[in-house]
Amino acid sequence: MMKSLSFHSSQPQKKKIAVVPHVIKGKDVVTKKLEPVYSHQNTSKKIHDFAALTNLEGDIAQLCDDSYSGYLEWSTKSHIDRTKILQAAAQNVRSRREDFLLSLEEIGLSNQFAEFNIMTAANHIEEYARNVSLPDGTLTKSDLCDLSLIVRNPIGPVYSVAPWNAPLILTNRSLAAPLAAGCSVLLKSSEKAPLVAYFLVKCYLDAGVPPKTLQLFHVAPKEIPQATEMVISNKHSSTCR
Repeated sequence: MMKSLSFHSSQPQKKKIAVVPHVIKGKDVVTKKLEPVYSHQNTSKKIHDFAALTNLEGDIAQLCDDSYSGYLEWSTKSHIDRTKILQAAAQNVRSRREDFLLSLEEIGLSNQFAEFNIMTAANHIEEYARNVSLPDGTLTKSDLCDLSLIVRNPIGPVYSVAPWNAPLILTNRSLAAPLAAGCSVLLKSSEKAPLVAYFLVKCYLDAGVPPKTLQLFHVAPKEIPQATEMVISNKHSSTCR
């Protein structure tokens, strides 16, 4: 059984979060099953815990159903609305710099690389936002690559998994692109950096992304293969990133 909690992410965090919650249908959810996260500089030092899914089959089936509903809602929004929401998400990333510095530095990133993650993530969101209204087939300049061809075709819910070594940049790429295209996203956090994913998802939701369009869940490390198989085999899943 999952318990909903209320966190007000629009305000700066006053202290470290002891348990990183799921974000399901726009609400912070903490389960009784907790998994530890350790410092990558001192592997005996626990930073915090994250709440893990307790009923994999049932929880993931519900997450996928809700993600499909979120896709239907998000994909029908106008390009103007999606652009404004993504631009607001980029601003949220910048305004919550202290939250991200905390979450990045405590897993071992240097201050310089943490700052780079924050700046790059915000810039990437803005780039995707600019491209939402461009005609399909447009060749455009990009900070992400030498040449970019824009083709938008929302395909449904996207399952996103990102590594922890540049957690903000890499997780953000797996969210911004499908959201810009009109897809919904179901994000499984890295078990090594769940707090970064939590703060990032809040930036998007507080900007106006619908609650079912972007959801975050955490899984116990030993259950990740099983959880991933359940998601990608679900009838609503379209692709993995």
